[in-house]
Amino acid sequence: MEKSFLNFKNDKELFSFIRFVNIPEIPPLKSIFKKYNFEEIELNELLSNIPEKRFLIIDARSESEFESSHLSNAINFPVLNNSERHYVGNLYKNYSQKSAIWLAMEYANIKKESLKKFINNNLTLDSKSVYVYCWRGGGRSKYLSSMISDLFPNLKINILKKGFKSYRNIVNEFFENEINDYKFIELTGLTGCNKSKLIEFCSGKIPTINLENAARHQSSLFGDIPYTLRGLPSIKDQSSFENNLFNDFILNRTFYKKRHFLIESESRKIGNFNIPKNLFRKISESPSILVESEIEYRIKTIKEDYFGNNLEGLDLIRERFINKGDFFKQQLSKDLYYEMLEALNEVNVDKFIEYMLVRYYDIRYKNKGKKPVLVLKNNNLEETAGKLTDFLKNYGYTD
Repeated sequence: MEKSFLNFKNDKELFSFIRFVNIPEIPPLKSIFKKYNFEEIELNELLSNIPEKRFLIIDARSESEFESSHLSNAINFPVLNNSERHYVGNLYKNYSQKSAIWLAMEYANIKKESLKKFINNNLTLDSKSVYVYCWRGGGRSKYLSSMISDLFPNLKINILKKGFKSYRNIVNEFFENEINDYKFIELTGLTGCNKSKLIEFCSGKIPTINLENAARHQSSLFGDIPYTLRGLPSIKDQSSFENNLFNDFILNRTFYKKRHFLIESESRKIGNFNIPKNLFRKISESPSILVESEIEYRIKTIKEDYFGNNLEGLDLIRERFINKGDFFKQQLSKDLYYEMLEALNEVNVDKFIEYMLVRYYDIRYKNKGKKPVLVLKNNNLEETAGKLTDFLKNYGYTD
């Protein structure tokens, strides 16, 4: 049978095909997996070893599931991609379990060569084993593990017990209780001072948590646009945001409970998501570092992030500004709103950005009344990041 027959355009083609295909007898999946010597491990065991990066973690779920949220350092190899998962699920619900399992196995088996290349490309000399997971630790992770075992018989393969679903229990417990033992340094400053990029520059040198990256939102009325320009999918829900945030803590496990984590000052809400209440409380109680920049630098920063190198974000910004016109007219005045809209129409983005910063964001900047332990003038990311890490090390905030 030609495998191209499996490339259905829609559900109608799927059911037209499946009614006439002769599906062979399929042994129970348990009997298929019985011959393999997989070790099922608990999530905590895997999480405790992630910072060492001495093994390969494979997420067997679909692309959309992976993009929404995944374990730190995991690499995606969908045993069923987005459309394949849809068709298999449709058969399972509306036709028969046997046909669904058969189709899933067909989809998986045609990926053997690409799986072989994937393993060879991603398995490093330091990798001592492979960890595989899916949503519940069921058929997808076990079937992919069996394929890997057939291709690489000497490779030790571990399957995450209860799958990615078990992650939520640990994340909830972490933000409810364990987070209270952590210490933070809050990075504050006006919009456009490049606080998020400073955190990125410091990552790997000191413990950092990137709230905006976890939410894929820069915590402003246009905050999703920089991530859209970079082709990054949005985060679908609060759970995924918290999962991504927890990943940052996992990657910094070597600093666990010992040192202050550098984290950006935010309001409780980032885009559509809320910072977990105990984490927000800890940030609010933390010492702070203030970042200051000249208005010219701030304009340049916003222009790069929100408009892009070739102004590819201009239409997105203008559309958002028009759609929220009533709000901005109320906040800025009608005359100023139309002047700013005219600036966008005339591609005078510097003028638009300056007005947004000075007449909107700066006015609403909330000084939390903290006396900063350090004030940094940032007009050069690399230099400022160096000063920041040196200060934190010298004053005992980090190793």
